[in-house]
Amino acid sequence: MKLKPPILSIVITLSIFSGVANAFEIPSSFNPVGSGARALAMGGAYMNVCSDGTAASWNPACLVRVKDYELAMVYSFVHRKENNYFSKNESLSNVGRISQSDANFVGAVIPFKWQRQMAFSFSYQHLYDMSREWDFWNNRSLNQDVFNREHITERQKGGLTAVSLAYGVQINTKLTLGATLNFWNNDLSENKWQQIFHSRSKLIDQNKIITFEYRQIDQFTFKGHNFNIGLLYRFDSRFYAGAVIKTPFCATIQSQRDTLRISPTGERTENTESSAYDLDMPLSYGLGFMMYITNRFRLSFDAYCTRWDQFIQTIKTGEEQFPLTNAPIDEVDIDPTYQFRLGTEYLYEYKKYYIPVRIGILYDPAPSDGNPDEFWGISCGIGLTKNHRYSFDIAYQYRYGNDIQTVDLEHLGFSQDISEHSVYVSMIFYWGTGMWENDED
Repeated sequence: MKLKPPILSIVITLSIFSGVANAFEIPSSFNPVGSGARALAMGGAYMNVCSDGTAASWNPACLVRVKDYELAMVYSFVHRKENNYFSKNESLSNVGRISQSDANFVGAVIPFKWQRQMAFSFSYQHLYDMSREWDFWNNRSLNQDVFNREHITERQKGGLTAVSLAYGVQINTKLTLGATLNFWNNDLSENKWQQIFHSRSKLIDQNKIITFEYRQIDQFTFKGHNFNIGLLYRFDSRFYAGAVIKTPFCATIQSQRDTLRISPTGERTENTESSAYDLDMPLSYGLGFMMYITNRFRLSFDAYCTRWDQFIQTIKTGEEQFPLTNAPIDEVDIDPTYQFRLGTEYLYEYKKYYIPVRIGILYDPAPSDGNPDEFWGISCGIGLTKNHRYSFDIAYQYRYGNDIQTVDLEHLGFSQDISEHSVYVSMIFYWGTGMWENDED
């Protein structure tokens, strides 16, 4: 009879939390946008502004604006804080923090003319950050004589990246087109993540201590490919419009689960399982406008839609699930998300240098069952550019969402407040091609 309470406690814990460890979690922004410090500083309102190699991730049609050979590098620093609340079991409430730095973008652009202005680029992009850390205690009395003290940790690390080939061509003085082919392949760049769930339970019963330990490690790899297709239309020298489509695709995910159970008697039980399943990534498309208020001051606005109702995983039994919660797809109500981004840029000139100052705001909702979780953000940045030589930029963004993910662990009254600080630093080097003499842009 003494062993039944701890076993019951363990079953409860696993039913509450192990399902969370299986879910496809992207703590950073869910929405497929692009790379670069300049873009971050403008709040991501960059679809018509981009004039460097990061255009491959925003709007490949803008690659034709690059008229020097170019090498670009972007590095990112992100600190995220998650305040996790459990209104129906307050002992579980905790604060999770993660600090992460990565190469956000590395790319080269080769512009050339063959009847028309064209450009080709090759790049690496880090698009989704999967890192997360939770550490909390689950303390409760099972009855007046038995007390359970449990330490639970969940760690997730890894990310999704793409190696991309892009091409842009100027059709005429008004219209340019472009396309990017993205390879999401762990053989080419990191497309993997790991989730570690660890529970240590200590049952105190009439001065006796009974312990139980459970550890679950899930490892995933991701493989697929898709296209970014973009256009840029110049109405006149001051007003531009652009559009981009990021095509849906079916990714293949390979997973391996290793579990370890240590019973109160010290007996160890280990198990390994491998599986594969398909993950349908959603269609995303956007429309943007950019206007020169003066020759040195521009205003940009972008709007995007991501069809998260198309975000579906199909497991080996053929069942379709919503990847963020693992719930059957016919039991959830997922709506598309709509992003809105507004940014400004002003160029100060000093001798042979330009000093750009940028500000942006954004509305960046994340998919959720019922209604999207609302995220907002502000950003700013500054740079130093010497034409045809180099460009240095630094940007900061603050992004936050309050009372989100309320459908996860709803029976425990779970919700989150998330705040995220991002700093991007970029350096771009140029080598002249002599293409600027007949510049019509």
